Amino acid sequence: MFEYLSLEALAHYIRGMATMFFLVWAVITYSWRKRDRMTLLLFVAVSYVAFGYVKDVVFLFNPLMKDAFVENLVGILDVTSTPLVSAFFLEATAPGTVSVRRLTLSYLLFAAFVPLYWFCPVKQVLFCAYLLSAITALLALVVVPFNVVRYNKYLAENYSYTQDINVSWVVSSAFCYFLWFFVYVFCFCNTTWLSEVVFDVFSIIIWMVLCLVCRRHKVVVNVGHAEVTADVSNAVEAEVANNGEEAESKNDEAVEREKDEFIANGLQRCMEEEKIYLNPHLSLSDLASAVSSNKTYLSIYINRHSKTFYDYINEYRVAEACRIMEESTSERLPMADVAVRSGFNSISSFNRYFCKIKGDTPARYYRKLGGGMSN
Repeated sequence: MFEYLSLEALAHYIRGMATMFFLVWAVITYSWRKRDRMTLLLFVAVSYVAFGYVKDVVFLFNPLMKDAFVENLVGILDVTSTPLVSAFFLEATAPGTVSVRRLTLSYLLFAAFVPLYWFCPVKQVLFCAYLLSAITALLALVVVPFNVVRYNKYLAENYSYTQDINVSWVVSSAFCYFLWFFVYVFCFCNTTWLSEVVFDVFSIIIWMVLCLVCRRHKVVVNVGHAEVTADVSNAVEAEVANNGEEAESKNDEAVEREKDEFIANGLQRCMEEEKIYLNPHLSLSDLASAVSSNKTYLSIYINRHSKTFYDYINEYRVAEACRIMEESTSERLPMADVAVRSGFNSISSFNRYFCKIKGDTPARYYRKLGGGMSN
């Protein structure tokens, strides 16, 4: 009896802690909501989950504590959060795809089960509500990984860094979130105080991770869409157009050769003389502007050499890092300094890409050169 009461007290304590946790994060994410649509949806989802915890206060009243009708109605209210959470994961991996209209319609579809069960309290209504929630979650788990592949491909072709813009974390987060709910439904059909404790603790952990990651994450708004910023006009095209009749007499191959030559000369100047790759946040648009080229042509030129923009820039950075280490074998440079001086914006990305190119870690490579490295 004492153990039962202790577990019940613990469950109430953890439930109160979870309620306060979500209310606090609802306030925190409220200040983020204007940053982008992803954080707006995070605020909506966290606030709705907080509402879900607050509404459970009805179970503190004895007449309602073990009422099957109230318990089922509350369960239906809980699953109405599924389209909101799914929308958050989808927006994180495909910015701009979740519209207010679509989200409103999907939510109203779920919310319709509440009055339906109120007036027709049969198991079929409850089953359909949970089935729709399961289907929505499974669809999100199928679509999100495909969106992540497209998103990361776009990053590799347009950005020389991935820190705080990579969305691979969304896949693991979505799987953990929905998998936990499926496990909870199947393993805890008969709710116990222990199951309540486990559920609340895991909910706090999952949402804490999501909120902390989103706080640092920077959304790339142009994935799958045209660039918002205009490309710089191609200098070669302007020169050819000004030549009038001479331009018309040139065949396509000659024009393409001129474009390639112009881009090659521009890249040599920017990369070898100006060392533009030392900018840790260099993007394809930045390089296109420096080369005075159209972004699309520049991307095609780089991809023609079987490289993404990310690989192209970071190969120069690794070469610069090697040069720095070779010239400073007696200075005992920390690898963090080498990473910054060679254009990397994080030591983790520096270590990862250096190992990919050289087949060895920067520290071991430096020691082989005779440098006494201090981390």
